[in-house]
Amino acid sequence: MLASAAEVLGVKLAGADLEKEGRALAVEAAADRLGLAQERVTELQGQVVRLKRALTEQQALTVQHANKAKAAEAKLAQLATASQRSELSGIPSSADSNAEACATSASDPEVAQQLAQKSMAYALLHADFQVKAHDLDML
Repeated sequence: MLASAAEVLGVKLAGADLEKEGRALAVEAAADRLGLAQERVTELQGQVVRLKRALTEQQALTVQHANKAKAAEAKLAQLATASQRSELSGIPSSADSNAEACATSASDPEVAQQLAQKSMAYALLHADFQVKAHDLDML
């Protein structure tokens, strides 16, 4: 009977050792998964930093294009006003000489086409910026 109890105890101890080894392996596997997850988090954080930097650069470029478009629109409005004044008064102004210089360098359809292209490019860049900003906010 004592031998039987010792045998049962030995089997239980062996089972406990196996269970302990199984748990140790599970802990190691979990630690490996955690390490991989931490590496992935670090990679993703690096990507976020790069995306934010690219977005900032793109926003700066968009602002530059917007400022150029506003300056072109202001110049166009100034030339249109000067042209109307000269037509009404018949006296050429300094703005008229600027208008003539612009007219000799480029025809009206070309200027309008360039302005339309720049406006479209600005609108596309602005929309892209908003989408990327929204995506970054979602992270």
